[in-house]
Amino acid sequence: MRYVFKVLVMGEPESTYEYIVRAFQDAGEEKHAYYEFYKEINALEDICDLEVDVLTDIISADYDEVIPTVDGIIFLINPLKIDEFEFFEISLPIINSVKRNIPIVVIFYDKNGILPLITNDILESMWLNYPDLEVFINLSPKKFHQALECLSLAMIAAETPLNIENAWLRFPIFIELANEYFKEQNYYYAARAMKKAAIISEIYNNSEFMIHYEQAAFTFSKINLFLEASEIFNKFDKRKAIDFKKLYHRAMITEGNKLFNNGDYELAASQYESAAQWASIELEDKKLVNDCFKLAINSFISACKVENAFSILERLPHEETSGILSEVSEKIVDAAEYLSSNGELESARDQLYYSINEYQREGLYDDLKIFEEKVIEILIKLLEQKINENDLYAAKNAYDEIENIWETYELEKVDIDNKLEKLIKLLLEELNFGMATILINKLNSLELKKELTEFSVKIEEKNKKLKKKEINEYVQQGVDIIQDFYDAEENIIVEMNSQKKEESNEYIKKGDFLKAAQIIKNHSIFLKDIGKEEAGNQILIKSLDILIEGNLFDNFFEFYSDLKDETKKNYLIRIYPLFIEKLEQLRAEKDFTNKEKIFEKSNIIFRNQQLYEKSREINKLFIKQIKKEALKIVEIESNLSGIEKSNELRKKIHIIAAAYLDVEKFKVNFDKIYKKIAEIYITLEDFSSAQTFSDKIENKTFKNEIHKKLAKVETSKAAIKTKKAKESVKTEILKEKLSLIKKKGRDAKQDQENEMKQRTGLKRSYFKNALEFVKKQDFDKAINAYKESIIKLNKIKKYNLAGVSLAVASLLLIKDNRIDDLINLMKDIKEKFSKSGNLLFETFPFTLIEYIIDLKKIEDEPKLKEALSYLEYLPIFEEEILVLYDYLGKKIKKEEKTEKTTLDPGEIAKLRKQINQIAKNIEKKSQDIAKRKMMKRDYWDKAIKEIINNNLQEASLIYLSAFQKLADKKLLKYAAVSLILGTLIQIYDTNVQFAKSIFADHTKEVLNFNVIEETLPEIQFMKYAFIAYEEDLQDLIQICIN
Repeated sequence: MRYVFKVLVMGEPESTYEYIVRAFQDAGEEKHAYYEFYKEINALEDICDLEVDVLTDIISADYDEVIPTVDGIIFLINPLKIDEFEFFEISLPIINSVKRNIPIVVIFYDKNGILPLITNDILESMWLNYPDLEVFINLSPKKFHQALECLSLAMIAAETPLNIENAWLRFPIFIELANEYFKEQNYYYAARAMKKAAIISEIYNNSEFMIHYEQAAFTFSKINLFLEASEIFNKFDKRKAIDFKKLYHRAMITEGNKLFNNGDYELAASQYESAAQWASIELEDKKLVNDCFKLAINSFISACKVENAFSILERLPHEETSGILSEVSEKIVDAAEYLSSNGELESARDQLYYSINEYQREGLYDDLKIFEEKVIEILIKLLEQKINENDLYAAKNAYDEIENIWETYELEKVDIDNKLEKLIKLLLEELNFGMATILINKLNSLELKKELTEFSVKIEEKNKKLKKKEINEYVQQGVDIIQDFYDAEENIIVEMNSQKKEESNEYIKKGDFLKAAQIIKNHSIFLKDIGKEEAGNQILIKSLDILIEGNLFDNFFEFYSDLKDETKKNYLIRIYPLFIEKLEQLRAEKDFTNKEKIFEKSNIIFRNQQLYEKSREINKLFIKQIKKEALKIVEIESNLSGIEKSNELRKKIHIIAAAYLDVEKFKVNFDKIYKKIAEIYITLEDFSSAQTFSDKIENKTFKNEIHKKLAKVETSKAAIKTKKAKESVKTEILKEKLSLIKKKGRDAKQDQENEMKQRTGLKRSYFKNALEFVKKQDFDKAINAYKESIIKLNKIKKYNLAGVSLAVASLLLIKDNRIDDLINLMKDIKEKFSKSGNLLFETFPFTLIEYIIDLKKIEDEPKLKEALSYLEYLPIFEEEILVLYDYLGKKIKKEEKTEKTTLDPGEIAKLRKQINQIAKNIEKKSQDIAKRKMMKRDYWDKAIKEIINNNLQEASLIYLSAFQKLADKKLLKYAAVSLILGTLIQIYDTNVQFAKSIFADHTKEVLNFNVIEETLPEIQFMKYAFIAYEEDLQDLIQICIN
């Protein structure tokens, strides 16, 4: 069978985690306070899928939450360290507090070696003090599976763990423990110890194992743990196992009897019910089960829980149900009587209702009559109780239930007129005539009906007189209050008006006209809300005057809409002189849309009141404002859009004039607007449209100016055509350059990754300062730093990397719009390197910058950005990419990192063998050493001084320069030494990739390099040295250096 368990490993975090990693050969998955591992373990014939959690944070871990979730625990302890054993002892009480048994295994282990302790002494001490644990000593990580198998067997059997390999050592200890516990009358632990001893006896085929099992079972039975005893005999003596189960069942019944005798009827019933269910599963004795259920039914009835008793009946055979119900009917009535005597009438009623339903369903009508009579008796008591409590509606419900039972079961009615009489009188006193009338009709006595009817009439008449008197008093009182209120209200309104005007005037003095007007407006709303419409309207006029005074037209129109219609015309006539004056002041307003809205609304309100003459004056003023705006637009927006907007405004003027003014008498002159529009069309070279608007101008001076401008433009047009032809030729040349750039760009993109490695290697020595200045946006210093790197890179023949520095410097100049400085930079570079026939000029970056300069000269911004985007093909750093993308308006992309490949142990061993083979061929000849000392001053002295001063890059350049000189003189052996030293410095100061490229570049220039490689083992091992540095193999690096 396959099981799934969760195991917790505890101990000193670092050593415990290291032990489990070595055991599983896996680093595990890190969680919040632990590492998680998964392992499959074979436990005899079963398979266990284990989740093994290694606790790595023993301080902040919540043990009360973690421990209850695990199935088994392993402690890894170094007994030489007291704190680790103390942690174990502290943890045990927490583990033992869990209600279920959690198997525990302890491993004593020291990662530094074998524990210097006597194994048997440790085992005996642990087994005696902690008999439920299993202990492993000096268990290496390779054998950790033994502990897991032991723990898995314990978790499967729900037992304490036992290591089969050394179980025979524990046998006498368990016997000793059992005897000690038995003497102390601690029978539970004695039984467990004896059971463990019996298991060991059985494992080793001891002939007395049966005796040990019987002793364990006997000890369990002394403390009524009959199930544990039964389990022991279950596999070899079924009869005894069943006997112990019967004893367990008898104990359950006895416990129920004790509860019943103590009056805990409901608990007793639950105990009997549990005994019945257990017996039906374990003993399969139907009579025993039914007897238990009967006991449970009897207990539930005694507990006044007949509904629970009836639910048990459903589990019994149907043929027995009727007999049991007949037996318990009197007991149910007694239970109801008990509840009634304790004043629990409603509970008694509910118990009887449950019983009536059950007995009616079973057809036990003889017993049913007892319940019907009893429930009537209870309900009459409940009716009387509710009447006494003055709970009239509950009393009425009780009577309805009584009547319903009488009619349903056709019972003889009981005379309860005396109780109903009291209820009816209470209802009449509460003036509930409807319910009282219904109950009067239910009375048996005609005389009582008549008496209560007369009483009802008297109560009703008395109630009517009282209501009429009360209404008259309320009306008179209301009239008096209203009169007093009216008089007081008038005085209050006068006083409030004065207060609000004074408050408003204070804000007018401060220049806050809106606040002043709002105070008056709010007061007018208040007056209207209290029914003072006229007073509110008059005070609102004051608010409108304030708004006009403050030029707050938007608020004026809003407040004006609240003015009464019959007041609006007279108000506009009165306010007109001030209103027109304020409209004229709007010429200083810059927002034409707002002015337009004000004039249009003004026109509407005056025309709505049939004040047409005043409306015409407003429109004339409006036309002046529109003309001013139309001229302003074409002066600001000298384009087709401006002309279109201006034409729309002219159309609006014509519409207003035609609608509201006499066109014959009122004419509008647009000469200034026409003149400006004609000038715009001339600028746009739309001479036909310019001539059209020129013809509309009435002013001769304006018209002559336009004609002169038209003639001048025609003359310059021919010159422009000639200029465009020249630019077209230049464009074709740039197209050819773009084609070349695209081709070189593709090649550059292929080399980008390799060159990026080289440039990254040189970052600290060549570009660190420049990149810092770029980050700080100090472009001048950054450009100077890039200029220095161009010179240095050119010296070491890294022409393309020099070109990249040139490209970045050019980008910074373009971003600052310093095109003249860029042209001068290119000029300086050409002058500095042209004499040596430098290969820098043939690089892709150099060609690209020349093309960009041409584009900048003709100000072709779209093509310039396209050309700058080719800089992405170059090996540029993130700081430089940010500048480029900022100029281009792009977002930087995050590159995915590639994983570094590593050599397997076999390849490393092969590499070591090849290096050692070459090393054997290296000889130090005294004459070579002497000759190199003589050559030191001429070739290497300066390099050594630079190394002493920590100028490693300068030293490398000197060694590489010496290599070239010595190679030219055919001193190949010494040239190779210079090359090796210069390359090793680059590995140390930059990186191996860049050094490798330096080595390759210089060796290509020496035609007979193959001869050197064959004759000099120092050169041969360089290819292996590069591999050692790339893979960071320190022992191989040391061999190469030696």
